[in-house]
Amino acid sequence: MAELNPASQLRKTEAGMLAIKERDRTLLARARTLLIMVDGTKTVAQLAALNADVAQGLELLAHLEQLGFVSVVVKPVAAPTQRVAAAASTAAPSTPVAPPPAAAPVQAPVRDLQTSIRMATKFLENWMGPGSEPLCIQLERCKTSQEFAAKVQEIRVLLATARSVKKAEEFSIAALGA
Repeated sequence: MAELNPASQLRKTEAGMLAIKERDRTLLARARTLLIMVDGTKTVAQLAALNADVAQGLELLAHLEQLGFVSVVVKPVAAPTQRVAAAASTAAPSTPVAPPPAAAPVQAPVRDLQTSIRMATKFLENWMGPGSEPLCIQLERCKTSQEFAAKVQEIRVLLATARSVKKAEEFSIAALGA
């Protein structure tokens, strides 16, 4: 099953709208509720946070995507130079246009990979309990420090959106040892 990006937005497909309309009996009540809330503007993280258990919400959304009831909203993203040029053409001639800020580099763990994975999963298990299992599995699948750091960043964004920014930062520190 493909993992959904927490920042992705979802929309209902025709099959999803039909499943709601006909009250498809194959859908669990929680999955149906999440499907109803999919509107094309909420992110995966926001939708998962609407479920009592965020990890279960992620699983339900992935299941809805697998069934073809939702799909990821594809938005064309202009290249940074195009955005700057477009902003410059609409800006007043005397207003300088600053380039978009660079994305923060993903920091690799200071500790060895296995210790970092253990620390991150322990933090998640202590904080979220059994609901953390899908996130822990994603971390345990990481083969390189860079892959792990990227996954930690992805989970940090999800936790900040769904739960608590402070705890998300604590998770990042516990996972990366920085």
